[in-house]
Amino acid sequence: MACDETGTPVWKMGALRAALTSVEATPCLDLEIIHAKEGESPAFRQLLPRVVEHYGEHFQVVTGDAGLCAAENAAVVRSFGKHYLLGLKGNQPTLHAHAIERLADKKCPPRARTQDRAHGETVVRELWTHALGSTSLDFPGARLLLCVRQTHLKDDGSQSVEWRYFVTSLSTVDLSFQHLLRLVRLHWAIENQHHWTLDMVLQEDARQPCRDSASALEVTAWLRTLAYNFIAAWRAQLPLKNRLPVRWERACETLRDALVLGRTEACLPTGA
Repeated sequence: MACDETGTPVWKMGALRAALTSVEATPCLDLEIIHAKEGESPAFRQLLPRVVEHYGEHFQVVTGDAGLCAAENAAVVRSFGKHYLLGLKGNQPTLHAHAIERLADKKCPPRARTQDRAHGETVVRELWTHALGSTSLDFPGARLLLCVRQTHLKDDGSQSVEWRYFVTSLSTVDLSFQHLLRLVRLHWAIENQHHWTLDMVLQEDARQPCRDSASALEVTAWLRTLAYNFIAAWRAQLPLKNRLPVRWERACETLRDALVLGRTEACLPTGA
C-alpha cells in the first residue's frame, strides 16, 4: 500500500509471481505488478508470455489458484503449447458444481494416496479424478477434474479434513495418478514455501519502507524477490536436518555468516 506525505493510504498494489516449482529452491522467475482495480487474470496474461519466452523450455505445466481459473487464461496457456492445472472454487460456479457433483463423497478407492509425517502430525492426501468428454463443459482444453482430500491427523487424536478441486488439460496418458497428485503438491509449494517465506521471513506485508510512489513499491518487490531467490538457492545446498531442509531462519543466518564473516565450513555440504 502506498501513502501520501501525511501517511494516508492512497492506493494498493500487489504482485503476481511466477515460481518454478519443479526446482527444489522454487525460484521466482518473473513478477507482474497488480495495480488497484486490476485483477490477477489480466496480470497473468501479461506475465505468462514473458515467462514462456525466457523459460519455456524448463516447464510444460502452468499451475494457478482459483483466482486464475478462467476460460481465457486456459486458452492462453494452451496457445503456448503448455498444459494447465487450475484450482476450482465458486468463481467458476458451473465447473465447480460439476466437480463436486462428480467427485464429492466418492465411494471408490482413491486413485493415488500419500502419507507424510511432519510438524507433529500425519498428513494423508488422496486423489480422485473424473474424465471430461469433448462436449462436457465449455472450458478450453479441459480433460480432467481432480479432487484432493487432505487429512491432518494429530497426535492427540483430533483431525481436520480439506477438500480441494482442480481442472486440468492433462490426461492420465500424460501423467499417472501418482504424478497428478505430485503436481498438486508442487503447486501447493508456492504457497507453503515461496509466499510464506516472503511474508514471514522477509516480512513483505509487515515492513514496507518505500511507499512514496508506485515505482518505489515495484523496486522493493523486485529486491525482495531477488533476496528470496538468493536465500532459497543457498538453502537448497545446505545439508538436510532430520531428512528435512533447514529452517528458513537458519538458512538466513548461515548465508549472513558466509557473506559477512566468510564462515562456510560449518554449513556447506562436504565437497561444496
